[in-house]
Formats: sequence, C-alpha cells, structure tokens
Amino acid sequence: MPKVKIGEKEYIVKPLSMRDVRKLNIEKGKIKKDDEMANYDFAFQAMLITLKKYNPELKDITVEEFEEMIELPEFERVYKEILEISGLQKYFILGDSKKS
Repeated sequence: MPKVKIGEKEYIVKPLSMRDVRKLNIEKGKIKKDDEMANYDFAFQAMLITLKKYNPELKDITVEEFEEMIELPEFERVYKEILEISGLQKYFILGDSKKS
C-alpha cells in the first residue's frame, strides 16, 4: 500500500475516485485565476482531503495544522508523491493558477 512520509509518520495514499476529483474541481473552479494565495490554500486543502480519506487519525485536523506538519525542505517531495499516487496530477495542477 503506497504511503507518504510526513515528518516521522507515514500516511496511506490511494487513488481518488472520480467523484472526489469532481468535488475538488468544483472547489478549484471557485478560485480566481490570479489569486495566488487561494491557489496555495487549495493545494494544501486537496492534499489534506486526499490523506483524510484513508487516514482516519487525520479526520479532525485543519488545513492550518496540516501546513504545520510539513517542513519546507520536504514540501516538494510530499506534494509530488500525494499528487502522483492519488492521480490528481492527471486532472489539474494544484497551486498553479495558470492551469486548471
């Protein structure tokens, strides 16, 4: 089972369903293209939604708490692994306001 290590802990990541992707696309559609902060926030929101689906211990964690879990040097690796394993990279690029 694929896992992503964040800090000292590993979390299960599996491909999302098309329904999950649809819900995320609806939320992404609400963001203005030039709103860099909203796109940044959405990237963390989508990663957390992906992790919450298969890791019940994250059920009550907020996006802000999730941001605190990821240290800057590991962000790129965590981000890429979650997108790749979940299948999200095939549907849209999180955090990039120029693509949808």
